[in-house]
Amino acid sequence: MHIRVDESVKNSASEIVEQMGLSLSSAVNMYLAQIVIKREIPFKVSAYPQLNDETVAALEEGEAIASGKTSAKRYKSVDDLFADLD
Repeated sequence: MHIRVDESVKNSASEIVEQMGLSLSSAVNMYLAQIVIKREIPFKVSAYPQLNDETVAALEEGEAIASGKTSAKRYKSVDDLFADLD
């Protein structure tokens, strides 16, 4: 297989997987095997821009609420909501 990869990305990835005791070739084979097994890309793909920690935490909290893993705060009025925000 021949693929075009940015040289700096390739070098950085190679260093990281080598720290895990893997070659870059092994890591790519593992990635492709996971696509076959799961029939999907084995990580979340999104159009989010580079996010800061606070935004990432807010997105994760929203996903947890949407999936029912966490319950959301409820307010009796808009005034109660704004009072909590202060």
